[in-house]
Amino acid sequence: MIIKSLIITLSLTLSAMLFNSISWFESEQQKIIQINKEHIRDIRKLKKISQINTWLDDNIKPSIVSLPENDYLAEENLVSFFDSNAKNLNFKVNKYIYDQGVSKHLDVYYEIDRDNKAQLKALIEIQYQKGFIRFKELNVREKIITGEIQILQIYKGDNNES
Repeated sequence: MIIKSLIITLSLTLSAMLFNSISWFESEQQKIIQINKEHIRDIRKLKKISQINTWLDDNIKPSIVSLPENDYLAEENLVSFFDSNAKNLNFKVNKYIYDQGVSKHLDVYYEIDRDNKAQLKALIEIQYQKGFIRFKELNVREKIITGEIQILQIYKGDNNES
């Protein structure tokens, strides 16, 4: 009989402790939910910052690291790009290499026959991996497409410590 009453007492004690621990756990969970609600905006901002940092590391940082060390190398890149595309795309220099402080520019005039689809496709798909290309002008006349593009090469230098 004593064993029975001890088992019953022990069971009641354990059930009371279990009930209290469940209540405590639920109250702690509510506190955590409240804290998360208060800081959800900060968490979203941090996630966005993390995404931007990843994008910068993947896309921008390699470009900055690979910039030419001086203006001479920047000019060399522009000239080699011009030389490799001049014959295929009928490039003619419109304004020779000029400096804009942290970048070198080369303005190029082009003239393409509208019926020459391969040449037109090559112009549309042109890429300058070491810098940027900006289409400044595009004129469509009867059978000729003419215009001007600006080739831009950023470089590291005294004014541009990257």
